[in-house]
Amino acid sequence: MTHTPSEIGVLQAEARRCHALEQGDYSELDRLIAPDATYTHARGGTDEGSTYLQMVQTGFDYLSCARGPLKVKIVGEIAIMTGTMHNIMRRRENGEQVTLDAQVLQVWQWREDRWMIIAFQATRLPS
Repeated sequence: MTHTPSEIGVLQAEARRCHALEQGDYSELDRLIAPDATYTHARGGTDEGSTYLQMVQTGFDYLSCARGPLKVKIVGEIAIMTGTMHNIMRRRENGEQVTLDAQVLQVWQWREDRWMIIAFQATRLPS
């Protein structure tokens, strides 16, 4: 684990986020997403960190979470991350498989000796 804010550290945190989604590791997700985060979905709805975690736990199984090339800009204890995302999910309510290809903007903050997402915005890519 990286113990200071760095580009490598935030990329490692994003890899852990994707792995946690795929494994259903909600404890790890809780460590990576700030409770006061703003999480805006590709469909336009917005959650706070806590309501996002609740939605993930009850709404979807993540079959795959893959990121394309990521760009990271560090500004003090803030990291701005951009890049594509390809998620395959299954809705728990009906078993429907959903694929999401999106461009993502994430803002991470170095808090409590770790990177935490404080803002997330996904924009669906054209088919």
